[in-house]
Amino acid sequence: LQIIGGNVATAAGARALAEAGCSAVKVGIGPGSICTTRIVTGVGVPQITAVADAVEALEGTGIPVIADGGIRFSGDIAKAIAAGASAVMVGSMLAGTEESPGEIELYQGRSYKSYRGMGSLGAMSKGSSDRYFQSDNAADKLVPEGIEGRVAYKGRLKEIIH
Repeated sequence: LQIIGGNVATAAGARALAEAGCSAVKVGIGPGSICTTRIVTGVGVPQITAVADAVEALEGTGIPVIADGGIRFSGDIAKAIAAGASAVMVGSMLAGTEESPGEIELYQGRSYKSYRGMGSLGAMSKGSSDRYFQSDNAADKLVPEGIEGRVAYKGRLKEIIH
């Protein structure tokens, strides 16, 4: 059984997941395009630093690092790979496609899809609150670490991937 552990932002966190037996480590706390964790908590590590530190900590273990967040442009993928990541997660780049979650909404004559972070109130009230150590909180006491909004509808994924 292979297990991807995360998310972490430090070398110590990456080592702890490796010692726990994870097959891969996801790195990134707060770098997502609609994540507000760093602002809300006042804590964070720049994504390229977090990736490079995790890669260095796991050197020689064969455990891959997955950069999760901070990918807004294709150049960000190259930077994450250059920092040592084996793979990247690209949520915002795929938001608004036919294949992404949510219904197409018509607003002022244009088509949109909803887009929200796992730390948004909507996502936490539907079950992701445990990721933010808030599973015991009532819905009106949740502290959001992400936003919800709309993104322009982009059509089918195969039409936008180059």
